[in-house]
Amino acid sequence: MLGNGLTFHSQWAFLLLIAIPIAALGLFWLQRRRTGTFVYGNTHALREVKTGFLGHLHALPGILRVLALVALVVAIARPQKPNRKVIASEGVDILVALDMSASMNAVDNSPEEIRAAQLDGKNPKNRFQVATELLVDFIKNRAEAGDRVGLVIFGEGAYLKYPLTSDYRRAIKDITELVLDDGIRDADSPEFCRNDCTISGGATAIGDALRRGFLRLRDASGKEKTLILITDGAEKGSKMSAKYVAEYVRDWGRELDPETKQPRKPIKIYPFLVGGGSNVYVPDTSNRTGAIVRDRSGLIRYQAVPPGAFETNPSLLQEVATLTGGKYFQGYDEKAFREQFKDFEKTVYERTIEDFPDEKFMPWAYLALALVLLEALLRLTVLRKFP
Repeated sequence: MLGNGLTFHSQWAFLLLIAIPIAALGLFWLQRRRTGTFVYGNTHALREVKTGFLGHLHALPGILRVLALVALVVAIARPQKPNRKVIASEGVDILVALDMSASMNAVDNSPEEIRAAQLDGKNPKNRFQVATELLVDFIKNRAEAGDRVGLVIFGEGAYLKYPLTSDYRRAIKDITELVLDDGIRDADSPEFCRNDCTISGGATAIGDALRRGFLRLRDASGKEKTLILITDGAEKGSKMSAKYVAEYVRDWGRELDPETKQPRKPIKIYPFLVGGGSNVYVPDTSNRTGAIVRDRSGLIRYQAVPPGAFETNPSLLQEVATLTGGKYFQGYDEKAFREQFKDFEKTVYERTIEDFPDEKFMPWAYLALALVLLEALLRLTVLRKFP
């Protein structure tokens, strides 16, 4: 393969170049020995005649013939340019289960990264903001493939935010309007979040979220069915355990469809565990009112979270993925999470195909023909031989 991606289908054709020197020998040396002559009584006058411009071009037809042969050999070798395309698999039904527990307010950045962001007048992105940004981009990519996307949100409970849909604008709008529980409560109303959150984030009902996602995917008609779980914590507050749901999903996928008597399309679960690295910070709420502490410019003050304060259970998520044929991902910070999610998209939803290559031999064939025609034209006109 050449540097620009050009390949040759019939590389053996370059062996024909060995014949080029033989052809040149025939054109220049043997043909010169067979040159026709005129009989002159006195050649003294001819010796006085200087060679003109056309006389210096006597070898040009032969050079053109050799170049035509070289171009013809290249054409026979069939230069091609691979026509590779990355396409998304079509007809996929995707259900996303998004964790909206209060721990998703955590920031997985070093103190230096937090200061750098705030010097620029911005708060660092918390886990929930990173997740929703990735989901918006993900939905845009799925729109190009024509897939359907649904969303389940979970915290203390699990709720269907919207079913499988191709209304991507509405889906994106619903995601951007989600309000994460900031964990702050009034003493007289501890059951309600002060910031009008979409769902109470006092627990992490992973099993209930997987169950709701399965129920929506069970009767879906897509060629493939996947359930994406994004969470930052261990299972807490579920009425049904995540492992039990995963086992049920696995067994369900092994059964025959009672109506079609055909094997069911399995539902694969892909869990993402976000955060949990060495640098974990949460908004400071140590003031008397219990509200988030901010500086004069309105930026949030953060406090470090002791190691192990946020309980996680990677082994459970790994088991859920293994039981259903999916894959487990873990990103300790924003950069790792983004890289893992990008890798997931390429692995699961995209495949590379090589279409019929673009043939590039015709320009070389035309060049060979043009050189032969030019040679013939010269031989019949200005460079014609006598006798």
